[in-house]
Amino acid sequence: MNVDATSVGALPELEFAQGAEHRFEIYNEEGDCSRNVLASCCPYFKDLFAGDELNAKQNRIVITGLDHVSLEKLILYMYGQSLTISVQNVQAIMVTANFLQLHRIVEICAAFICCHLLDEENALAVRRFLYSLGCRSAATKVERFIEKHFILIAQTESFLDLSIEEIVELLSKDWLHVESEEQVFFAAMRWIEHSPERSQLIDRVLSCVRLHLLEKTFLMKEVFHNQIIRNHKHFCDLIERVLKYHLAPELLPMARSTLSRPRCSPYFPILVMGGNSDKACLSDVENYDSAFQLWKCVQPMRVPRNYFGIAVDGDRVYVAGGRDDCYNTLNSVECYNATRNEWTEVARLRQKRFAPVAAFLKGKLYVCGGFHDRPLNTVEVYDPENDSWEDGVPMNVSRRGACVAVLGEYIYGEVAESCS
Repeated sequence: MNVDATSVGALPELEFAQGAEHRFEIYNEEGDCSRNVLASCCPYFKDLFAGDELNAKQNRIVITGLDHVSLEKLILYMYGQSLTISVQNVQAIMVTANFLQLHRIVEICAAFICCHLLDEENALAVRRFLYSLGCRSAATKVERFIEKHFILIAQTESFLDLSIEEIVELLSKDWLHVESEEQVFFAAMRWIEHSPERSQLIDRVLSCVRLHLLEKTFLMKEVFHNQIIRNHKHFCDLIERVLKYHLAPELLPMARSTLSRPRCSPYFPILVMGGNSDKACLSDVENYDSAFQLWKCVQPMRVPRNYFGIAVDGDRVYVAGGRDDCYNTLNSVECYNATRNEWTEVARLRQKRFAPVAAFLKGKLYVCGGFHDRPLNTVEVYDPENDSWEDGVPMNVSRRGACVAVLGEYIYGEVAESCS
């Protein structure tokens, strides 16, 4: 990554002085620099020369504790040369730029780290590093990454090295991306069991686990009978109260307790697809990444469409029917594989449908109602195993553009917007 004064926009035009030069000793390596150039480009040198008459007059200033290669690159950058940021030098340049108060360079380095270096193994260290340099915006992005990839991060060695304050702060987050609270419990116990001394911290650590969200059988098998936990009477008493809550929740109202508040994380991404824009029918698909709070375009649908039925099954999204750019009612069906970021066509509906509704139940796709020449009450059922459709039980009322939801073994649909 090359950075120059134009792209950064942080440095004024450089004025090369004709007068006295200063020599800067950096780890015994010396170089000639203009005081005026450095002061005009760098807040650190500006304050250094303006605030101390001795520093303003002396011909040699010794700077220690910095990477001399990075300092040399940044001084050359102040003279108008481009600055190359790479995987190998970004950390040293960032530390040096932070010392010199070149905040825009620090921001660029932080963004580079988030885009090119951040992964599950180093996320905790990167967060600590960014906070140490005051890069709160970039550190917040890393926080979102940690929340999103908590399960994998909890398996790393760096997770075991967290301090008690850090582990409590992490496990207390509302936005951890977990499928169940059991995963948070296992992560907490992994940290505790890493060192015998940590058993004394069990109350502080396990108090971050939402105990009332754990299944009763899990509480009995994995929690209550855990030997480390049984050695702490206070926590055993808490587990007993939680078990009583499972037996009679109406007698122990815990709705406002942290222990019973669900994690708020969206485990799956948000997808927005199709529709209209300036009277044109769209095939575009956008994906919202909650970790970095940004939208990005993913693979578009094969056919532009609006007013279609949509349903989700695991990492697959199905769109059925709808209408195209020419107001033709469609019977085509597409499946989006979120893992592979690709769309494939599957078997077509038996009947064209405009504004149907769709839902998955027991591994099969139900497409209900819609409109084609007349309001429809018919239902079609798709089996992904053999890529085929069959007729389902018709609805009692014809409808289009309705809403459906699955609960247990039933699909429920609204009736208010029915069509006669």
